[in-house]
Amino acid sequence: MKYRWVKWHDDKWLSRQGSILPWDKAEHAIVSAILAYFATLLLPLLAGCLLVLFIGSLWELKDSIMPWEKYGFWGGDGFSWKDLIADFVGILIIFIIKF
Repeated sequence: MKYRWVKWHDDKWLSRQGSILPWDKAEHAIVSAILAYFATLLLPLLAGCLLVLFIGSLWELKDSIMPWEKYGFWGGDGFSWKDLIADFVGILIIFIIKF
């Protein structure tokens, strides 16, 4: 199985490659915040936030093995640490608000 990694310097913070919003990193933060908000309605605060971070990590792993050229929406450009950081920021915002 071949893994693809997005190089740090090639992964732009202001990339305009989002699926829903034009800005990919903002999309990651907002979607993660929304998921964290709803997850923390069903689970304790820390458990809900960790669950969403785990889901974001799995999504990045999925991006590393499923190229978008072949799988379309379900594929990705490769594992992106910056996407994962943006996910964490969205989750952290909800954690701070609800703490």
